[in-house]
Amino acid sequence: MVKLPRCWSCDYSFLWKELLVTGFRIKCPNCEKEQFVTAKARKRSGVFGPLVVVLMFVLMNGFSLNVWQSLLAGVVLLAVILSFSPFAYDFTDKDEPLF
Repeated sequence: MVKLPRCWSCDYSFLWKELLVTGFRIKCPNCEKEQFVTAKARKRSGVFGPLVVVLMFVLMNGFSLNVWQSLLAGVVLLAVILSFSPFAYDFTDKDEPLF
């Protein structure tokens, strides 16, 4: 079962809607401590953007979709990926460098 991330300090389980619009840092609503997305989770989420572009080209060429149909499919794919992105987050107490 896929679970949403928890606060590193108080073990608060974040809600999906709290994480949907966040950047790479958020405050815990329970203990007010700042949460930073781990470098590993940022790298993992950085794969989704290029994946949407590649899938759009595959759909456009593989299924003979025109540009507008491909863009619509890309928007739908992006919405699906963004809705699942909170499940890919992990939090830490420090802002880790990406590389």
